[in-house]
Amino acid sequence: MTIESYTPTTTVKAAILTKLVNDLTELFLIATEVTDARDGQANLLAKIDAMDVYDAEVVAARDGESSLLNKINAIDTAVTAAIQGSGCWVSSNDTTTGFLNGKLVAGEGIDFTEGNNGGDETLTILCEDATVSNKGVMSANTLDFTVSSGAVSIKQATYLPKTGDYTVSANDLRGNTIITNTGAAGEVILSLPAGAAGYVFRAEVTAAQYLRVKANGSETISFEADTTAAGGYFRCNQSGGLLEGRWNGTKYIIFNVARYWRKDT
Repeated sequence: MTIESYTPTTTVKAAILTKLVNDLTELFLIATEVTDARDGQANLLAKIDAMDVYDAEVVAARDGESSLLNKINAIDTAVTAAIQGSGCWVSSNDTTTGFLNGKLVAGEGIDFTEGNNGGDETLTILCEDATVSNKGVMSANTLDFTVSSGAVSIKQATYLPKTGDYTVSANDLRGNTIITNTGAAGEVILSLPAGAAGYVFRAEVTAAQYLRVKANGSETISFEADTTAAGGYFRCNQSGGLLEGRWNGTKYIIFNVARYWRKDT
């Protein structure tokens, strides 16, 4: 409370009024302070609630930091393993890392060659034939192209002379064999086997005698618009006459011819 002061001329009435005014003023001030304290309490509680939220965030950040550090450590481990050459996985659920030159496994016809050992290394993968049965042969007229170990080699034709009738074998039709009538004194009949995928026949007249190429059973031989009868043939007696045909799944198709060849009539 405020202490009032009076002069000698102050009347009792004035003193009472002054006292009353001062007291009321002071009461209003106290009321205002009480209101402010109440509002301040609300503000304080709000700040405390906010601090609770901040605290939760701090805890989450601390836990996140731990997780982050664990992940960073895992990455460091993986990078170190990769640098050391043991960080190669085959798939996402591979349980063991290893060198690339160990994770890749060579199979039949596949070789691995390590280059620049101890430096900026490379790994070359070579594809080659491992078995005779797997060799691929591409034929072009009288030449064989054999692909082996990444290289292409051209093989000379093999001539097979026949002076009498001959039953052509499957092996004669898979390589680069040219059957001739060298030394023949009369007609030579070449009887083809039943057609099969990859079969190619080659016949050449080297003696001026008929050389006949005969289809098997009910099969036929075609050249452009001409097709033999079932089990029919093409023949020629002109030296230098050449006839080549391939099995297309239903019949032999002549794809190369020299001189005049006559089909059966």
